[in-house]
Amino acid sequence: MQQALCRRPCTLRYCDAPMFEKLATRLRTSEVDLKLLIPLLLSTVLVQMVTAIIRITTSYRAIELNLSIAWLGLIAAAFAILPIFIAVQVGRYIDRGNDARTAWAGAGLFLVACAGLAFWSSVEGLFVATTVMGMGHLCLMASPAQATRNSPAPAQAVRASLPRSM
Repeated sequence: MQQALCRRPCTLRYCDAPMFEKLATRLRTSEVDLKLLIPLLLSTVLVQMVTAIIRITTSYRAIELNLSIAWLGLIAAAFAILPIFIAVQVGRYIDRGNDARTAWAGAGLFLVACAGLAFWSSVEGLFVATTVMGMGHLCLMASPAQATRNSPAPAQAVRASLPRSM
């Protein structure tokens, strides 16, 4: 069924209201924990932006060092090789309640990798720093998923904090 065209100026309030109605309802009824969602969203966007910039910069650094295409491929693959082999162990570690430790460790690994890529411009340096950055990225993407799963909705958090006699 086709909606009739509105004669009012096209704004989000009038034309796109059905599309965002469910989200607006969830936000109004506090089913979404914004104290967790906003920092989590900002940190994830920041990590993904930095990762994209650093990986492109690493490729240009490899070209600047006159490395062959095979070396360029190995350095690019180093981001995922070690994390693939240890992802299950990291996931089990996070499942045991170590999501905050894993996030801090991931942030530390990520910072060390960025510093290594900035100051260590050799083939070995690019390979090691890219591998460390992949490990940090794994930790930074896996631990918030567990944190959001473990966090109750605001209504449940209030209920959980009330005394049992009420």
